[in-house]
Parts: sequence; C-alpha cells; structure tokens
Amino acid sequence: MKKVISILLACVMLLALAACGQQAAPAAEAPQAAEAPTEPEAKKPVMGVCLWAIEVEYFTNLAHWMEEAGADHGWDVIVASGDANDPSSQIDIIENFVTAGVDAIFINPINIAAVESALKEAKDAGIFIFGHNYRYEDSEVPSVYLCGDPVEVGARITNMAHTIAGNMGVDDATIVCGAMSSLDNENNSNRSKGMVDQAKALWGDDAVVAESFPGNVEEAMAAAENMYTSHPEINMWLCYNDETASGVYQFYKANNMDQSKVIIVGADGNADGRQLSGSRICIRHDVHRCLCSVHRYDMHSHAAARGSCS
Repeated sequence: MKKVISILLACVMLLALAACGQQAAPAAEAPQAAEAPTEPEAKKPVMGVCLWAIEVEYFTNLAHWMEEAGADHGWDVIVASGDANDPSSQIDIIENFVTAGVDAIFINPINIAAVESALKEAKDAGIFIFGHNYRYEDSEVPSVYLCGDPVEVGARITNMAHTIAGNMGVDDATIVCGAMSSLDNENNSNRSKGMVDQAKALWGDDAVVAESFPGNVEEAMAAAENMYTSHPEINMWLCYNDETASGVYQFYKANNMDQSKVIIVGADGNADGRQLSGSRICIRHDVHRCLCSVHRYDMHSHAAARGSCS
C-alpha cells in the first residue's frame, strides 16, 4: 500500500514539474485597423492675369483685387504686365501662361490684333479667356467679355458730365477732353474717341478745344494752366483717368480760382478720385465690376474638366 502511495505521489510531482516547466503562450494581438487612404490635396485652379501697365494705379489696384478674389474663391493668381507702348510685350506673357498650364487668362490687351494669335493658341489649349476693357467685336478669342469697351467708357464719362452740367445749370460748355498724350495704344485712342464724339454730339464740334491731355497729376496740372491761359472760358474737363482729373483740380486749387461752375470728370476709381469725390469738382469713379463676373465663373469646374484638378 505504501508502495502504491509513493508511486502516486511521484506521478503527481512529475505532473506538477511538467506544468511548471511550460511557459504560457503569448496572448494574440488584436488586429490593427487599416489606416484610411489619404486623399490627395486638390490642386487649385490657376488664373494668369496679363495687364498692360502695372505701374498705373488702376492696374496696381486691379492686380490686388484679382489676388484677393483668388484667395476668397480658392484659385491661385499669377500677375504679369507688359509695356504699355509695346503691344508685342504681352505675347511672351501669354505663352508663359500656356507653358505653366494655367486654367484661365484674364487680359487687358494693349492691342488685340498683336496678341490675338497667342490668345487663340491658349484658347485651343483649353484655357478660358477673360477679355477685359477692350473692343472685341472683331475678335472671337475671348470666352467672356468684361467691362465693355473703351469707346463706351469714354462716352459714359461725357454723359456723366452732361448730367452734372444740367444739375448745375450749365448750358454752354467749352471742353478739354481726349487721350493721354503720353500713351499710344488702341485702348487710349478708343476711350478718347468715345469722349470726343459724344461731347461733339451733345455740345457741337466747336465746344471741344483740345483732344489730348497728360495722364498724371503733375503734368496735367501744368497742362491745365497752359490750356486755361489760351481758353479761360473752359468750364468742362473730361479726363482719361483720375490722375489727370486730380491735376486739373490742383491747378484750380493752387490758384484760388472759382470752381462753382467748373466740371471735372475722371475715371477708374483711383485714390486721387476718391479723395476729391466730396468736392465741388465732380470726379466720376468708374470702378470696373469685372471681378463680379470672374467670381461667378466656376474656375474649379473648368479646371477639373481640363483634367488639371483632382
């Protein structure tokens, strides 16, 4: 009996030792959740802005407004400027935009004929063309026209003066109006044509005593003095831009002259014009509304259709 018990105890001990010699199997790790694939960041559509005189305040402002609009609406803006007296200078800009793969081009052409071929190549490449502030009736290139043509702008300047003259009780007008003498391009001559033609239609050919005028404040001030010396009866100045209008105003102010029956009308909505808007001298602010049209255009859809946006 003792022998049997000894054998049983020995078996129990062997089993216990065997159990102690075994290591517990490591717990199975829970499977990790698969990471969601990262969505590639959508490429922003790109607009190339081609101006003809970035040094002119209106175009400086326009470039700034375009950049702000791009930031607000989710597209990048590249601004470049040509030489106002060299229409071909914009060709290289357009070609560079095409090479860069922009989705749209916003252009204020110096001369549409000079850049039409380059713009057509851009349009054929699928680039949307915004034509700004020019006469495009003989061109099929721009996809969208913005802000009318300079002839119309010039006529509107004259019409504004006519309305003001009526409100002031001014019946007869002796007028200085026309192009910037320092600038030789179609935009300049067409705006001048609009002003001069409409002035002659409203007041007669003899009412217009000068059809050319400098385009900055200092030169306009000196020119106004010379013109007034030759024609002291001048009572209406139809100015190509606000800088010119401001120069005329400064001439009257510097000489303490009566301005109660003098009408000065400018355009573009520059700082000079905004500063004078509350004076007896009437400065017209022709701030172009083209950006509203650009905002309404869905750049993202157009870029996606061209395959440049994911």
